[in-house]
Amino acid sequence: MEKLDRDGNIQTFKHHETRHDSIAVALALLPLLLWPFTIITGPLTIVYIWKYWSTPRTSILPRWRWRFYVAGVMALIQCVGWVWLMYMLFRKVFHAS
Repeated sequence: MEKLDRDGNIQTFKHHETRHDSIAVALALLPLLLWPFTIITGPLTIVYIWKYWSTPRTSILPRWRWRFYVAGVMALIQCVGWVWLMYMLFRKVFHAS
């Protein structure tokens, strides 16, 4: 669909919009079903949030950043969990010697 503005220029309507906040939440929460994948998706979610945090939000419906916060907290919990697990495993292996 197109529309002419006052100057006679053609403006097109957006047919879709990428909702990066919803993608970030899905990237943080869905891999919990198969938890070993969180070693990859935890840091990947943090990078994704960092990249798309300041994208313009031009949706007709207002979108707030709370989904980014939820995804970020979940990703940080996953990363901290993996660091803790690796620490405990290496501590046990090297302490036993």
